Amino acid sequence: MSIFPKKQIQVGDLVIGTNRYGWDGKGAATLKRYFTEPSIVLEIKNQQALVYFEQTGPKWYDVTKLERVYVKEEFNE
Repeated sequence: MSIFPKKQIQVGDLVIGTNRYGWDGKGAATLKRYFTEPSIVLEIKNQQALVYFEQTGPKWYDVTKLERVYVKEEFNE
């Protein structure tokens, strides 16, 4: 728990998946994200967010499995 509350995810936000814990083939703990490509939230219904992926299309995720990100794009001419 943080003393700095996070703003709720809204339509139009860029998000990535939160970390999830698992096990590798050797019995060691691993930490992987649900997805790492910043993707846009198209719709939110009943704690479920429709996230659009550029190559595969939209997919529903629980909003607790998403984390807002900020993308900075630099242009070099």
